[in-house]
Amino acid sequence: MPKSQKNGHNAYLRLFTLLLAALPISNKIHAAEPVKYQGHESIYSSVQQYIKEKTSHYSIPAEIEVGKLDRRLRLIACDQPLATFLRPGAKMSGTTSIGVKCNSETPWTAYLTANIHLYDKIAVASQPLPRGRLISATDFELVDREISTLSRGFFTEAKALYGMELKQTLKADTVITPAMVKQPLAIKRREGVTILASSGGLVIRARGEAMGDGAIGERIKVKNSSSKRVIEATIIRAGVVEVRL
Repeated sequence: MPKSQKNGHNAYLRLFTLLLAALPISNKIHAAEPVKYQGHESIYSSVQQYIKEKTSHYSIPAEIEVGKLDRRLRLIACDQPLATFLRPGAKMSGTTSIGVKCNSETPWTAYLTANIHLYDKIAVASQPLPRGRLISATDFELVDREISTLSRGFFTEAKALYGMELKQTLKADTVITPAMVKQPLAIKRREGVTILASSGGLVIRARGEAMGDGAIGERIKVKNSSSKRVIEATIIRAGVVEVRL
């Protein structure tokens, strides 16, 4: 082959190679799409909303502080609604742990610490109160207090305290707990009582004598004045006990 033709042929091959390299190998090959990650703010928002819903029954809105995730934590964007839940063993008050779960094809779960400050109107002593006092409306008031740390309980309704007997002396402004009060004695030992024996719609009345002290709802032993038989009965009100046959 003449030299001029050989040079032309080589130039043609080089041009063909360059054109071939410029073409896509397959029209099915595309550039990889960038991975999308879940925004941390959406997770925080999910926790806030969950706590608000779970504490909405309190008379005063809860104060909520949600801890932050590590900024380096990258979670694949969830294509499903986030599922928020209270971590097993945790409680919906004070310092607690809330979980957020993604149930997509690439599932993940994240846990966040939250501080929940709960408030409610609860009963506190309005003045110094002596042990043995039967509580009246002037002895306490319902005030706004944080209840997140009140592990011993409290009262939110005035009617639950009326007529209750104090088991201990209280200072003014003391939160009244269930352990501080008791039902007053409705019947005392050796006191005469009315015994009601009921079966279906039939009620029989008899006189008796209390063999011990008791409050409403408690069971005590009573002696039937006629038969002298000793039985157990439930106190239903002052001076009256009931036996179900």
